[in-house]
Amino acid sequence: MFQVFISDDAGEFVRSLPKDAREKMKDIFRALQFYPQTKHLRMKKLTGQEVFRIRVGRYRILCEIDGKMCRIDINAINDRKDVYR
Repeated sequence: MFQVFISDDAGEFVRSLPKDAREKMKDIFRALQFYPQTKHLRMKKLTGQEVFRIRVGRYRILCEIDGKMCRIDINAINDRKDVYR
């Protein structure tokens, strides 16, 4: 089982979301604990980086996965138009 760590900025963004979007994010975080059995999340590795993207409606989660330490770091969550900046 993987441990999921959420950055302060990402956590603050999740807390600012409407309740339905916040619940979807929490479901994603729970599912990430069972990586790599997360095919339904449609994670995509970003080109030239060690960062993965997960789409959640109009929001994007950017995370790094450390398989040796069984750790997933969620570095950013934002609206799709702002997250890659």
